[in-house]
Amino acid sequence: AIYPEHATPRILRAAACAETRREDLYSALRSTPPNGFIDLHRVFKTAKERFSRQLYFPDDSHVTPLGSALIIQQIVGVLRPGLWDGQAMRPGKPLSRVGDLAQMLVIREPVAGESWGISRPDLQPGVTEYREIAPGVSRRRLTTTGPDEALITDRVFVLHDSQFNTAMTMMRSYFADITLMKWNDFDPGLVAREMAVAKIVLIEVVERSFYWRVERQLGSPEFFRALEAALKTDEPAG
Repeated sequence: AIYPEHATPRILRAAACAETRREDLYSALRSTPPNGFIDLHRVFKTAKERFSRQLYFPDDSHVTPLGSALIIQQIVGVLRPGLWDGQAMRPGKPLSRVGDLAQMLVIREPVAGESWGISRPDLQPGVTEYREIAPGVSRRRLTTTGPDEALITDRVFVLHDSQFNTAMTMMRSYFADITLMKWNDFDPGLVAREMAVAKIVLIEVVERSFYWRVERQLGSPEFFRALEAALKTDEPAG
């Protein structure tokens, strides 16, 4: 979708259906956008025209650190306009990794790429917690300490997939208290409780699983019942 010039004719023919359905999806989202909706497809199409650097790994279906920074920039821009500091972006040591698509092809040679991070000297990492909160369900919590004016201090809950793996660590540079759970660990009761006690809820989902995740999981009667119960008993923050 973002780099069709690197796809073979066979893949482009196979992707024709996805192109049609993608337009249907975004037309619906843009006509009645959810609160705080960020159209990352449009963001990345625009960024590709501005940057000469790769936004996706060449042998992977995930965004690069630079692509992850774009995601955080968009989130911060919605929640606290003016807080994002482009000068805080810093190149890191070259990144060497074997991408997920390469592993599917049984290719084990790592590919070198750029590494980027966010440097804000006034901030310090706080709690780093990763634990199983129920059989097969894990939760990650990251906190940051620093001046209130430099951070979004409201408690944040993020429901995400693997596309957010790099971005989650970058969130520490702008958020004081983040709890994250993966879609693969989705449990209606546990997700509902985390949403109820958070002030800000962020939902990240890739196109190919949008209907399944949003309609079948978040839109299920079971989840709505769990959320209603959690909002009544867990003293919701907002």
